[in-house]
Formats: sequence, C-alpha cells, structure tokens
Amino acid sequence: NLKTNYLVALIYFKVFDPISLYLYINIIYLIELSAIQDHVVAKLRKRLAPELTYHNADHTIDVFQQCLSIAKQEGITDGQPLVNLGLAALYHDTGFIYRYQGHEEKSCEIAEAELPDFGVDPANLRDICGLIMATKVPQRPMNHLQNIICDADLDYLGRKDFYELGAKLHRELVAFKLVGQPQRVLVVQGLLAGLDQRPGRHDR
Repeated sequence: NLKTNYLVALIYFKVFDPISLYLYINIIYLIELSAIQDHVVAKLRKRLAPELTYHNADHTIDVFQQCLSIAKQEGITDGQPLVNLGLAALYHDTGFIYRYQGHEEKSCEIAEAELPDFGVDPANLRDICGLIMATKVPQRPMNHLQNIICDADLDYLGRKDFYELGAKLHRELVAFKLVGQPQRVLVVQGLLAGLDQRPGRHDR
C-alpha cells in the first residue's frame, strides 16, 4: 500500500540516491491515486441512481481532473497535499449513493471507512474530509486546497459546456423534487449566489 511503498522508497533512496527520492515518492503517490480512482469510479457507475444525471461518475472524474489542473497552475506539486486533494475530489460525491441531502457527511464516512485500506493515515483523513466538507453549498473554504476543490466542483459555470451540464443538473433536481420546472433560472442563480458567498474565494 501507499505507506509501505513510501517507507521502501525512503530507506533505499535516502542511502543510495537522495536526489531521486522526491521524484520516486511522487510517482508512487500518483500510481496509488490512479488505483483508488479506478475503485471509486467503478463504485459510482455501479451504485449511483440513474436519476443523478449531473452528480454522476463523469462529474467526479471532471472534478478530479480540474483539481489536479488547478493545483498544477498554483504550483502545488508536493506528493501528499496533491494526493489529499485528488482523494477528496474522488470521494466528495460518493455519499450520493445513500442520500442527496447531507451527502457530504456521508462521503466523509465512506472515505474514512475505505481509505485506511489504501494506507491513508488519520491525519490525512482529517484533511481529506475537510476538503470534502468545503464543497457543501454555500462553500466556505478555509485554506488554499479547499479553495481549489470548490473551484473545481463548480468549474463548469465558466465553461462552454455550461448549458449542457446545467440542463443535466436541472433534470436531476426535478427528478428528486428539489426544484419545479418553471424555476430553471433560479437554479443557476442559487449556484452563483453560493459561489459569491465564499469568503476569500479563490480567483484564477
């Protein structure tokens, strides 16, 4: 697992090749992150309700990719913070498997139950859950990484596929009886209002 691989790298490269230690550890982190991504995406594709036309596996993949992209632009290249950000993105909507309202808390429970099997320790689990909870609307990020995941979660608001994804979100909200058909504009306005309420929000 991640912890074992890290220790092997630390012992070997600290003695024989300190310069390569940093690069090797980051490669190990990314390999482990890829394995967890496969696990989570497969779980979401199998268990999410078909009515979740927006909060589905594709959305999770998109948020994951946007997190890594924004982090790169922000100069975040260190292994552990980058992995925590990626793991939070992967798990942030897993709670939708069980419930719509309050899914963020359930997502944290799922992450806390599964990630120790991948070698994630309690301290990093706390950071990951903090990142997941930061995505709850209205977003209230408290640090740089939380700002990044909030931006990634609503990244579509400034993209060319906004109308396509917005329509999917509206269809989902109607299916779960969270909004009526005539209120389509209010859905978008509500999301934008939530975005604007973020104190010290991350501007790119």
